Amino acid sequence: MLVRHVGTFTQIGRQDIHVNEPTPLKDLYSNIAVGALYNSAERFNAPTCHPDTRKAVQREIHQWMVDGDPNKRILWLTGPAGAGKSAIMGSIAEVLHREGKLGASFFFSSFSGSANRKSKRCFVTTLAYQLQQHAELRARLRKPVMAAIEEDPSIFGKGLKHQMNGLLLEPLRDTCERGSLATPALQIILVDGVDECEGMEQPDSSRPGWQLSMETDQTEVLSVLLQAARDRAFPCRIIVASRPETWIRRFLTGVGPAAPLTTEIFLDEKFYPDQDIDKYLRQEFAELRSWYRSLPPTWPSEQDIKTLVTNASGQFVYPATIIRFVKSVRSKTPQELLEIALEIKPPDASKPFAQLDALYTSILLSSSRPDTTVQWLKAHQILSNRRRNATLDAWFFECLCQSLPGEAEQVLGSLPSLIFRPTPDPRGSQPTAYIFYHKSFLDYLQDPERCVPLPLTDNGTVERWICSRLGIVLKCNGPEVAIDDESLVPQFKEAFLHCWYGFMAGRSIPAELLLPCDVGLWIKYSETLQDASVLKAFQRDMFVMAHANCRPFRPCRHVCQRWRAALSAPSVPQQWRVTDDLSPLAIVLDRFCVNRAQSCRDDYPIA
Repeated sequence: MLVRHVGTFTQIGRQDIHVNEPTPLKDLYSNIAVGALYNSAERFNAPTCHPDTRKAVQREIHQWMVDGDPNKRILWLTGPAGAGKSAIMGSIAEVLHREGKLGASFFFSSFSGSANRKSKRCFVTTLAYQLQQHAELRARLRKPVMAAIEEDPSIFGKGLKHQMNGLLLEPLRDTCERGSLATPALQIILVDGVDECEGMEQPDSSRPGWQLSMETDQTEVLSVLLQAARDRAFPCRIIVASRPETWIRRFLTGVGPAAPLTTEIFLDEKFYPDQDIDKYLRQEFAELRSWYRSLPPTWPSEQDIKTLVTNASGQFVYPATIIRFVKSVRSKTPQELLEIALEIKPPDASKPFAQLDALYTSILLSSSRPDTTVQWLKAHQILSNRRRNATLDAWFFECLCQSLPGEAEQVLGSLPSLIFRPTPDPRGSQPTAYIFYHKSFLDYLQDPERCVPLPLTDNGTVERWICSRLGIVLKCNGPEVAIDDESLVPQFKEAFLHCWYGFMAGRSIPAELLLPCDVGLWIKYSETLQDASVLKAFQRDMFVMAHANCRPFRPCRHVCQRWRAALSAPSVPQQWRVTDDLSPLAIVLDRFCVNRAQSCRDDYPIA
């Protein structure tokens, strides 16, 4: 389902939606996660199975679809990190799409792409949109789905259970003959990465309840799938892929509510991962030899292939990273790079993911500044998780972090085997984000026991560094490294203020960075934003930080006086110049700190 922009239309498949036309279909489209579709532009380089690999597991999945127990309407594909679940799901999606049997797909991702791909918010609406678009279901679903939206426009704000019932199950029941069953397995729904659906914007073990919230959201996603699978009118079977997290296994197997309807496929040695990894490596190295005529036909040796297969331990992410590493670095020959990879030894081979972790460590240490590289990567992860339904643009992130021209290339240029860095496109209609090839790499970065011997910084240190970078932008009235095209500075500033809104709640910037900044310019610029929440957050945060260290019954510090003067100037909008005791202006003028404790954005949520 390719998305492209043509004039004032957004074209999806065969359906044109005029972006200014207030229709139920437009409302539905505006509440879906386009990036979660299996063939979205956001997933343009998503993994699929290499030719002639993973045939055994694909055959078993196909057998379930064709000859499986009709009462087992859910298939759970599971296995450890790096086992190749997403690649298998991608290949299955392509086959089903060609055969006209793909009803809908949703590929969750907690580490790559748009914020809606890590959230449950658009899950049911995205499935409903695809199903009412499908050629075999359009006649049954289109009119009743549109009628349901017209009758209750608030459905997009309701829980997933109510959305599933209102947008899919009731329309399907209405179009079925009384007492008749929908044709089993008419279509297949694919849901990949349920374990990556996050319950909070920033999964952080220091925040109480974060894991429980994540578990609850993942269970809710599974619950609505079970709700659909139990319904006699629902014409689809469902394939779910995830890691074998405890709460997911508890829901789908044993005495769990979905157990009677679920078939499990666990990716272990019975599916011949070593043979498939061997095939994959031989085919990729053959392609490399065709690129480099100087490579001998006997390269790599049989022993080299055997060593790589053994090191992989059944994890497809390992050989995939090795191949990207050998292909990506132009300063050395493929033989030299493979030799480097083969010499990597984990400090403790008995640990899970030991060889993969050693490979990640070696690649990061190849950077000229590994400590800065790790700091940038962690900062990117923190800021990405705190973006509210928006993508962290790579161009903005690099402008924010750079203190010297070309620093981004120096810091991240050695990581093409781990990260895809898009060509900067600040004038594009959509932000371009980094793409991390596998979630296991980000899991590795967050676990200090796996990152030995990297120079590590804890999240608190990284967050303070982010605060300092934001403060430097204030001080410089823009990024520290000037943007060549001055017409892009307003775009950077707007992205900066939205980044501020998502990140700065409860944090502070050193006074030495606040004091020299041009207060009037930033106040004036923030007032041009359309989003009143961002305006309110920025102006109040700035005063609270400036006023934070002023002592009661003493004159305020110079930095505080400058911000107070700017915020109480006649140019401040009228809505700020109200008289109640907790108005922004009252807080600004509160030299005795009576209201300061109540000024920290308690009246609206930030993160």
